[in-house]
Amino acid sequence: MYFTRICLAKSLRDIGYPFDVKVSLLTRDRSEAVIRNIDVAGTLKKLLKSIDEHYTFECEQKS
Repeated sequence: MYFTRICLAKSLRDIGYPFDVKVSLLTRDRSEAVIRNIDVAGTLKKLLKSIDEHYTFECEQKS
């Protein structure tokens, strides 16, 4: 089974998120995993970036 693993930014870890996120690509076929990884990793990175930006914005508003 293949997985995508994304390490999180320190700012997210500081507020309680785990060190990394691991997502199954639901395949044992390497060529299929490579294709799925492109989609999954890109989507995860965008999601995590938006969470980090939202948290950073809230912290700046409180200061």
